[in-house]
Amino acid sequence: MPDSIRSYCSGVNSTGFSWGTYPCTSYVYDWRDGELADEKDWRDLLNDNLCKAGFVTKVVLDKANEDCKDEDPIVTKYSRSTYAIGWPLQGYSDRDDRRGEQTNKLVGGIFGSGTYGPALLASISAPILKYSATSLNSQRYVNRTSGDKTINVLMSEGVTGREADTQFQAVFLSILSLVFVFLYIWFNVGSLFLAVTGTFEIVASLPLAWFVWRIIMWQVRLDVFAFSLIIFLILCIGADDIFVFIDTWKSSATKPAHISGSIETRLQWTYVHAASAMFTTTATTVLALVMTATSTIPFIQSFGIFAFLVVIMDYLLVITWFPVTVIVYEKYFVSGCCAKWCACLPSCKIKKTDPSKPVPTRRSVVFIRDKVAPVFFKYRLYLFTMTSLLVIAMCVVLGSLYKVGEDFPDFYVPTHPFYAMNEIQREKFFTADDWRHSVMIVYGSKPDAPVNRSLNGQLTLDIQNDEDLVGNYVPFNFDVRMQESLVKDCDDLKKDASLVYKKQAYCMLNNIRNWRPDDFPYEGTKELRVAIDEFLKSDTYAAKIVAETLYERNTGFSPDGDDGIKNYWVTYNATIPKEASSGPNSLKSWQIKWEAVADTECAAPCYPHMINPPTSSPISWEFMTIIEILEETVWSTMMLSVLCAWVVLVFVTRNWWISTMVAFIIVCIMVCVIATVFCIGYVMDIFVSTFVALTIGLAIDYSVHIAHFYVHSKGNRFERTQYALAEIAVSVLGGAITTIFAGLPLFAAPTATNSLFGFFIFFTSIWSAGLTFFLFVPALMMFGPEGRQGTFDWLRKPTPKVARGDKEEAQL
Repeated sequence: MPDSIRSYCSGVNSTGFSWGTYPCTSYVYDWRDGELADEKDWRDLLNDNLCKAGFVTKVVLDKANEDCKDEDPIVTKYSRSTYAIGWPLQGYSDRDDRRGEQTNKLVGGIFGSGTYGPALLASISAPILKYSATSLNSQRYVNRTSGDKTINVLMSEGVTGREADTQFQAVFLSILSLVFVFLYIWFNVGSLFLAVTGTFEIVASLPLAWFVWRIIMWQVRLDVFAFSLIIFLILCIGADDIFVFIDTWKSSATKPAHISGSIETRLQWTYVHAASAMFTTTATTVLALVMTATSTIPFIQSFGIFAFLVVIMDYLLVITWFPVTVIVYEKYFVSGCCAKWCACLPSCKIKKTDPSKPVPTRRSVVFIRDKVAPVFFKYRLYLFTMTSLLVIAMCVVLGSLYKVGEDFPDFYVPTHPFYAMNEIQREKFFTADDWRHSVMIVYGSKPDAPVNRSLNGQLTLDIQNDEDLVGNYVPFNFDVRMQESLVKDCDDLKKDASLVYKKQAYCMLNNIRNWRPDDFPYEGTKELRVAIDEFLKSDTYAAKIVAETLYERNTGFSPDGDDGIKNYWVTYNATIPKEASSGPNSLKSWQIKWEAVADTECAAPCYPHMINPPTSSPISWEFMTIIEILEETVWSTMMLSVLCAWVVLVFVTRNWWISTMVAFIIVCIMVCVIATVFCIGYVMDIFVSTFVALTIGLAIDYSVHIAHFYVHSKGNRFERTQYALAEIAVSVLGGAITTIFAGLPLFAAPTATNSLFGFFIFFTSIWSAGLTFFLFVPALMMFGPEGRQGTFDWLRKPTPKVARGDKEEAQL
């Protein structure tokens, strides 16, 4: 910290006034020592002070009081106060000095260990609770009088940890989903023991995947938001696998004696059928996740890889651990001693059967085989036609409502107090007296890749850790000619009224030249570093950062040792309209103009960088690029995922005909899901395009199950479809119900991302189950492959014909 800045606390500077001792602990005035004025005097005091010359009225009062005048009484519906927390903390040179450590000493909440944040939250909670209709811990904004509370006091400060705690609530909501999944597995399989072991198998896939992620792949962290989404995803997928295995196991008991005769033969038959069916859905889901892992967005990439690991671990457990528990249940609970002591539990009561008699086919199977399948066959043309028309209608809806999001979506749901606070500040207040979008030009950094992603192989970065973000620099010599050229760059660009607003710029070298014009330029980099260090300690610099509060951020350099410079940056207030958003339609043209300046007018290799404005919504070229990448790749990712599913199905089923039918159904499902989300009011923004890529795996499973059992059956189209429905329809319905209700808790999430993911899970399951039964099943009954249709027999060598006499001789 420069001595001139420290002096503002101690009073050694030109102001001649002492504010306190460093780090600016005031001993001049403590508001707690003041005496509160009489309430009858408040209006006059507010009028006298809020409209006083020099007071930043627009920061405190709403837009209705823009023309605040002393003679007019102040009437405002909204008012706000801002309190700055001093940086740096004692023992640190500046705010960027070990920023992570400083933050940890302040921040509270679940992830914080600091003491300041919790103390601040505790001190402010009591008065807010006393006077505000919306309490500090409320998850819903109260926009009306509540008892004797006629005002709302909204407060947001990251240092308290409230925001992080709110975002973490999705993890707690996953517990509700876990409870439902456990209860439904218990209801479906009819055994508390298998429900416990099955739920354990699903949950165990998470730490096993984390072991691979942390120990084998050496990944230190994973985004909490990504982890919470993966919990819901694996609950749905894991429950579906359990239902498939259990239903196949139950079905084995009704098969002929060579299958149902012993536990060993039943397990062998179950393992072959269930493991292959689960392998097909797992492989298609995994490849869909692999497609997301190819994304250039770190969050999506890490989500795809970790979810891939979790799904793999779940599959390995469901074909190893879970079959063992089923055998234990069969030997010790059904026919063993354990059946005696657990018979008091409804789920453990064992129906006594005569071992000499064949086990009757389950009633659900008989009902689907003899009642449901014939109805589907009878009305197959009607079902296919009506469902196809529905899909066509949803395509029309998607085409008419399709819109690319231009604004960065709000992080909280509209009913949450944080959303209300952001909305009020955005709509009712000025951000500052005068602000402009700013463009920073950085010299000396590699233009096409100024920053390296983590060199230690980390996929999820800690932006506060310098080791995770490594700059790429180009050789940069600050000789006399370069110094003069850099100063000229700033002087010339300020004159470009089409790009720079009223010649407003932050250029340190130009200020140093004006500070000591006789000494500029300096002989070389070493001499320039000495001059910069002296400038930073000067009263001129101290006055500069007071008059221009963003000066420190907007211009400066990166030191290279004691006497070198890695890069240098300047900033211009741009003519980009204030109302601009982060969408390509709004910002792309401005990015092109500034990149043209960087390519043709910079004295050294440089790149332009748009700084986020002081608004509640992030607006910059970085976010615009993210929007562009996601919105351009969402359809290609979906098509690649469908193609991968088709390849897996062809490999497993050896039938391109039915694989193509499944791929078509998957596309129909995703189109209907996206159209439904658009009907709710969403657009193709960052969140929607992300979840489209992440939920493709859920759209695959149901139709793949039906297709798998279809190709492994015999008979005509109806008989094969009937067999597939009888064998797997109960499992598909169980998986759909589990997925639908497992996603419902996310509807209550305070964050818009989690809530939207709940919508995607819910609607993906509904559309997937609906189109599987009402479009795919009728299509199989009408167009499904028969006999060897759709196989690759034509690739095989034809079998040589044998003469009749030779054939009879061979038979003899």
